[in-house]
Amino acid sequence: MPPKAKKIDPELQAVLNGQQYQKQFEQWKESDEYRIWSELQIMYKSMENNISETSKDLTGNWQIYHDKLLEVCQTFKCKSKIKQIEHAHIRSAFFAVEDVEINKTVVKQYLDGFYYSVEKQDKDRAKHVKELFAKIARTLEDHKFFDMNAENYIAERKVFVGLLNDFLKKLPILIKSSHKIIEEKLMLVLGPLRALLEINKKMMFFDLVNTSNQARQTKDFILKADVEQYCICLQEAQRLLLESKAISCNPNVKLIFNKLGYEGWQQNKIESFYLTPLQEAFDKMRNNLLCLMLKGINYYKAPLMDNTQFVEDVKELIDAELIAEHLMGTSLKRDQLNFAFQVLSVIFNSNAQAKEFLIKRDDNCIKGSIPKLMTYHTILYMRAWKDRKIEDEFKELKLQQKTQPLAQSNLFEAQSAMSAMSPDKKRQADDDLRKKEEENMRIQEKLDFEKYGRYWIWEYYAQDQIKANFEECVELIRHINKAVQQDIEDVIIKEGMVPKNRPRQVQQNDPSQMFNKLQEKDNANVYVIQRRPPELWNYPKIVEEQHEFRAIAKPRDCYKDGRIQVLESKMEQLSAHLESNKPQSWNELIHRVIDALSNQYNKKPSAIEPGK
Repeated sequence: MPPKAKKIDPELQAVLNGQQYQKQFEQWKESDEYRIWSELQIMYKSMENNISETSKDLTGNWQIYHDKLLEVCQTFKCKSKIKQIEHAHIRSAFFAVEDVEINKTVVKQYLDGFYYSVEKQDKDRAKHVKELFAKIARTLEDHKFFDMNAENYIAERKVFVGLLNDFLKKLPILIKSSHKIIEEKLMLVLGPLRALLEINKKMMFFDLVNTSNQARQTKDFILKADVEQYCICLQEAQRLLLESKAISCNPNVKLIFNKLGYEGWQQNKIESFYLTPLQEAFDKMRNNLLCLMLKGINYYKAPLMDNTQFVEDVKELIDAELIAEHLMGTSLKRDQLNFAFQVLSVIFNSNAQAKEFLIKRDDNCIKGSIPKLMTYHTILYMRAWKDRKIEDEFKELKLQQKTQPLAQSNLFEAQSAMSAMSPDKKRQADDDLRKKEEENMRIQEKLDFEKYGRYWIWEYYAQDQIKANFEECVELIRHINKAVQQDIEDVIIKEGMVPKNRPRQVQQNDPSQMFNKLQEKDNANVYVIQRRPPELWNYPKIVEEQHEFRAIAKPRDCYKDGRIQVLESKMEQLSAHLESNKPQSWNELIHRVIDALSNQYNKKPSAIEPGK
């Protein structure tokens, strides 16, 4: 008889079994299965976003994950005829949605205004794949994957293989029966973004090929059509973002192209200061859109607001556009901005102290000097405009005098013909004559604008009747010597050179000390004092030379009849009106110009009055 087997202590047997299982587990960790499973786990952790059964879409570079997942299936010897797991198929599983019933009422599903629900059977097929895909991903989470041990790895492997087999079984059903239907809905929702990407690529290619102005002018009709299409596509994208509250407003895209098409803005300091950020924001958005297109449709997100880089670029573009539109959206605004820049540059370049308080935006400068100087330079500008026109009219009058006999003969014949008319015909002739005169006036105004520029610069900022008050001052300034006019400007600048509120500070930092030094310097310049009013009038060099700010200017001492005081009084009223009639728009204009002078771009648009 064979000897009886020795009984092994159960505790010892458990230890031996545990050692054997541990050895098997360690051997399995060296296998291709564990290696490829581990690689899939590492790859999943590197993806931009994790997924679950509630995820509504799947975008990004998931194709590399799908390829690795198929490799895992093959390593674990899962049976399937699938040769490739395409991201488009997996995405349709996540994107599918059906109408829901709430309180016996069917709620249709819309995304960016598009109805994108599918039938229940299509949604169910997608749901099966989505749930299995998410469960596979859940096995890759750290707390599950790294918690596998000798005791549970076989069970975990069995569950994992079961998920893989179920996934490979359900995926072909989705691809065959429902993928095309779901994909059509996805393409419908992505339509606005795809259209924008396509026209953006077309325009960037046009810019790349046609670099010279001659080439662009030759194909101008193509460019205009592309710009029109670009405006339509970007406007629609902005509308969708506005509806989803991703942006706060939807400005007219065509205005961006209009402003960037202004002639010579790159060489204009104030215009380039505000159009360069607009150009840069627009170029940044276009470049990022091209990058998105090159990445491919797997990166296009729905709804549109989920494309975070695009939303950020649009916000930046809108801010730059609103600022530029407020300042130079029309030819009138451009003229006002350039005029304000020229006037404030006078303060900026006059002396260091005036420049300092301009940049600091001291109240005496902002509410004192600037409105008055703006008013004063408007008067000087209007006078120069009128003088040029009067000079040209005088030349034309001399020319007309040579042909006057013929004109008088024609006038006599016209008057004789009208005297012979019946009252009704005469009334009709008078109406026709009045209409013709009005038309001639409009034509003349247009010709004057083209020849001399804009006459009245403060339309919108000032009430209509104020224009007459400015013209009164134009006539007053004719009776003031040019050197004294320079002194008036210096006095206005001087007003903003002492701060409104003086904090306690050391004596040497007191602004009045610097002002006193300027006065001492001017008083020491005997050459200038002896050649300016009231000491000497109309000295040629004083008028011809470039004027330098004088802290000792006293224009009132030059005339004893009070004409300076009269002008100053009227200017005080006009400057107060300019500042207070449209205060928000006025402050926006002034502070934006100061920003440009101090080279400090403020990216945030400011509130202004409606209708600006």
